[in-house]
Amino acid sequence: MGTIKERPILFSGAMVRALLNGSKTQTRRAIKPQPTQPRQAGYILHSTDKSREGGFQWSDADCKNLSEPIHCPYGQPGDRLWVRETLFWSACDDGWCYQADNDMLQCEYHLAPILLKDYKPAIPSIHMPRVASRLLLEITAVRVERLQDINTDDIKAEGIRHTIDYGPILYEEWQLLWEKINGPESWAANPWVWVVEFKVIDGKEVASA
Repeated sequence: MGTIKERPILFSGAMVRALLNGSKTQTRRAIKPQPTQPRQAGYILHSTDKSREGGFQWSDADCKNLSEPIHCPYGQPGDRLWVRETLFWSACDDGWCYQADNDMLQCEYHLAPILLKDYKPAIPSIHMPRVASRLLLEITAVRVERLQDINTDDIKAEGIRHTIDYGPILYEEWQLLWEKINGPESWAANPWVWVVEFKVIDGKEVASA
């Protein structure tokens, strides 16, 4: 087994809340750049060229002319993702809080200058340092699919909930969320996406692991 790698990943406030309450165990991210061939041709499990292992390939319609393998930038099963989210400075609490739920950041005193430098009164998620992350995810599976091929169970695994548990309504909620994050034309484009499944292995708000 290779070395476990750890990478940052951004989540919106709503998706952070879904991680905290245990309802989110998948995330989909558009593949960049998009494959130019139309058919997903498989996953390279073993190869004499170790650099190709773990890659996904595409082909033309008759399954010829395989593309070079593309590796998921978020990692492979066993790798870890630390969650980046927005922080804000609370004058009332005299400390940093997570925007998703107003929970106060618990940070050792000697690390405070790392957070305070340059960012007061807010730290955008993209700039959140590792020391401030409260959620660590372990990747359990990676696959590829078209965005609109998602099923109802996977929509729920994305953290989507509605008072009416009905497939078309959940599908519409998923579409709205995707467009909010990725832009109004992103749904119609129906891109190939990375489907990253994970479990939360660190997070004080998550039910005991």
